[in-house]
Parts: sequence; C-alpha cells; structure tokens
Amino acid sequence: MPLGSGHFTPTTHNVYRPDIWSPRVNRAFEKKHVMGKICLNLSDTLATNGGKSIIIPNLSNLVANQKVVGQQVTLQAPTETAVTLQINNHYESSILIEKFLAETVGYDLKALYAEKLGYAVANKFDETLTGLYAAVPGTNVIGNQTTPISDALIRQSIRILEADYDVPYDEMCFVFHPALKEQLYDIPKYYDAASFGIAPTSEGAGLVASGTMRTLYGIPVYFSPNVVKAAVGGGNAYHNFLLHKEAFAYAIAPGSGSYDNVNLESSYIQEYLGTLVTAYMIWGVAATRPTAVVVIRTQA
Repeated sequence: MPLGSGHFTPTTHNVYRPDIWSPRVNRAFEKKHVMGKICLNLSDTLATNGGKSIIIPNLSNLVANQKVVGQQVTLQAPTETAVTLQINNHYESSILIEKFLAETVGYDLKALYAEKLGYAVANKFDETLTGLYAAVPGTNVIGNQTTPISDALIRQSIRILEADYDVPYDEMCFVFHPALKEQLYDIPKYYDAASFGIAPTSEGAGLVASGTMRTLYGIPVYFSPNVVKAAVGGGNAYHNFLLHKEAFAYAIAPGSGSYDNVNLESSYIQEYLGTLVTAYMIWGVAATRPTAVVVIRTQA
C-alpha cells in the first residue's frame, strides 16, 4: 500500500545527501607532437656558450675531371653559402594561484596545471617547425587545395627528393595531417594485400591490411595535427611533408628544457599572496636543407 505522510524523503533530508567530487580529473586531450623527434636538433651547439644564432656552412659536391698527360690538374673552387638559424622564439605560459584558493580547494592545482603549461609551450614549438613549409622553394611544392592525397602525389614526392636532389631514401619520412587518414585508407593498394601479390592468409597480409599506416613504400609515416592548414588560391590546403631528417633544424637555449620536457618555474609572490607558475622555452628553427623536403598540398 502507498505511504501516507510524515516519512523521510530525499527532499526532507537533502542536506545529508552530499555531492562527491571525484579525485579523477578529465584532462583535455592533447595534440601529438612529432616534429621534435624527426628534425635535426642543434641544441648542443648552444650548450657551452649560448648564442643568438647558429651559422651552418653548406658544402658543395665536386666533380671528377679527366687528367690530361702533361697538363696541370683542373682546380675547383665553389663559392659556398651558409644557413643561419636565429634563436628568436621566446614563449611562456603562466598561471597565478592565490593562497586563499590553494588552501580552500580540494585539488593540487599547481600539479594539475603544470603539465598543461608545458604542453602549451611545446605545442607552439611544434607549430614553428611545421610552419617552415613556407621556406620550401616552389619547385618542391606539389598538389593543390582541390585535390585529396593520392598514390600519384606520394610517388611524385619520392621521385623529387631521390631523383632530383639525391636525398637518401632511408632517411626520409612523411608527415601528414590526421584528416588524411580517411583518404589514405581509401587507396586500395595500401590495404589490399592482393595488390602486392600477398595471399590474404599469409603473414605479410596482416601488415598490409592492419590499417596502422606505419610506412608507405618503406618510408616511415607520422601524423601531426599541427600540419598547417592555410589558404591557397581561394581554398584551404594542408601542407604535408616528405622530408629528410636534416631538412628542418632547431636549437633550444640552455636552461629551457627540451621539446618534451619544457622548463617549469614557480615562486610565491607575497604582493599577490599567490604562487606564480610559468613554463617557458627559448628556441630557433630554420629550413637548413630546403630542397630536402617536398610540401604536399592536399584539400582541407
């Protein structure tokens, strides 16, 4: 039978029904940073004396000349050039936690946000490296803003580096925007084992059909959300790469940490009755071998 009145209900005793704050925090997802580990790191050059720039001289190839009996050798004296890497990026990410808040909140805000401060600076570092697409000469830019990625573009990029500029095949890698995964997975030869003459039940078929996209034609593949999406000819294009490991270089100033371990400092400031926490890094980037990279434009 139904209850009458005068009994305990969730309304009468709502003050005894607590809201429990979980010790678990839903951290915002973060972009995957790949450029720091695949580009040339020249930070050791600054480790001893620091410096505002690094000058990297270029060394040309020479030619072999036929020796004529009784004649002097053919002398060669190429006029060499150099690349300058300027240490001109200085970024920080900071928070200030007032003492009142720190002593009345149920979480260690400094610990929680320290990781996010470092990530913010590391993300900017990664963006400066992908932004070097603008330093690549037009002869090394293929594709356009209206065309998706294709096997033809991929093979063309390989041909340009290997045939036109003698870039070592085993020292290249691809960097694509993650949006291109959908298009890459739609190219039959990248998932159909039969197109390689591999039986569907063979051991090798699993690697072709797995969808991991670890390599293309034996060249490592990376995906970076920081691949630049920029306006081209009235549309937008992703500026993906096929590059040699020395095409882009960077140097991080001493005391700034590294791209995967950004320097973090904190101090209590009495004037604000709060703790200031800052992540910062000083660095420079440069296209040290601009013809050792192909920018692959694709529809965005």
